[in-house]
Amino acid sequence: MTQCPQCGTMLAPMMATAPPSARWSAGKIIAVIIAVVILVPAIMVFAAAILYLGVSQNLGGGPTSPTMSWTGATQTSPGGDDWEFRIASIDQSVSFGNYRVSILQGTSIVAGPDDLAAGNLVLGTAGGTHLNVTDLAGDGRLNGGDTFILGNAEPDQTYRLVVYWKASGNEIGRKTVNT
Repeated sequence: MTQCPQCGTMLAPMMATAPPSARWSAGKIIAVIIAVVILVPAIMVFAAAILYLGVSQNLGGGPTSPTMSWTGATQTSPGGDDWEFRIASIDQSVSFGNYRVSILQGTSIVAGPDDLAAGNLVLGTAGGTHLNVTDLAGDGRLNGGDTFILGNAEPDQTYRLVVYWKASGNEIGRKTVNT
């Protein structure tokens, strides 16, 4: 201890280094570096996983692609050019707006793909090959029993009605009609 020459107060000696409790040892420094190297990436992976789950649920919010089957095609009148067929079964009952439909003659697209809807002239024109759809249940959903009529089909041709799941663009049903 030293004494102040002016006032006589006793002063503690000045230390050149910090007290042992304030010093960082090599072990503490290594522990902090390891914690940073491990924890920061772990927190980032956790945050990315949370973000992925949230985004994937919002993007994939719609139902998955349904599967469907058809009844046989029948001519609506002997010698006529209209062919009727129905959905025999479909494993999801969802709005017509979830589907797109095309008519192919051989390998050429006659009409579509266009959004599916119930009504007359869903695809095509009155004077040409066209598609009419009847919503049997009247609920705006594609269900078993809904009727499709391929109108003005040329004789001795192969037509295909192709139904697509709009969300993915995947083909979910194909009906072939040989006129």
